[in-house]
Amino acid sequence: MNVPNEKDLLTPIEQRFPGHYKEYYSTKRNNFFASIQAYPDLWDAYMLLDKIVIREFEDMQKATNIYKGFALILFVNSHAKMRIAMELGLSACLGEAHSIIRDSIESFAHGFRVQDGRLLDIWLRRNDGPSEKKAYEKEFWDNKSTGLFKGLDQLYALWRQYSEIGSHTNITSVSERFEHHETPTDVQWRLVYTGSKPEVIEASLVGMLLVFSIMEEKLFGVYEDRLKLDDVLHKIRQQFRGQKQSIVQRRGKVLATKVP
Repeated sequence: MNVPNEKDLLTPIEQRFPGHYKEYYSTKRNNFFASIQAYPDLWDAYMLLDKIVIREFEDMQKATNIYKGFALILFVNSHAKMRIAMELGLSACLGEAHSIIRDSIESFAHGFRVQDGRLLDIWLRRNDGPSEKKAYEKEFWDNKSTGLFKGLDQLYALWRQYSEIGSHTNITSVSERFEHHETPTDVQWRLVYTGSKPEVIEASLVGMLLVFSIMEEKLFGVYEDRLKLDDVLHKIRQQFRGQKQSIVQRRGKVLATKVP
């Protein structure tokens, strides 16, 4: 395979970026394309799942329930973050991808909770005063396992894990991009902005796909009364389940050791 040059990766405008930034930008772009080529089954499955979620959003454009209608806004926000996370993951910016996945899960959890009219009122009045803020914290901030993530045990566990490997600054979140080079005369430590071992990238992409899948299943459950009437949606969801099963079966060892 030929190594892509600058003209292959960058548009004319991007080619005029300052050199110190262009090197980073082109490396990230190259990683994105390389990941799609290296893991075409993951890319195809992600594209299908993205199509499914967009179709579900389109089916729900005319909401019949104000609370579920407002929740949909937060589900869309979650999906927007998931798209960015996948782009970063494919670009081998794993720390940033993991951090945004955490945000995506959290937005989804907020959407799931505000289907309750009482909780939506508390959510909307958060900044109206001390008592309103306290009520918000009680329902959405404190004791997250029984509050914000009530009924979402699996997503709560994933939210915690992605907090540790993405959002929070600790040895776990930094270690994936740490490099150590030692010569007879000196030692060099550095952190890379983009890039990782292929098996780590692969495992991270599989993990993201599965998180995205869990949220889609919960989303379908929220709006099932309407979505179950869409025969095309049913067919493509069946197709995705087959693709996901194939990915999990072929990458069992990776999933067992690498994915949160």
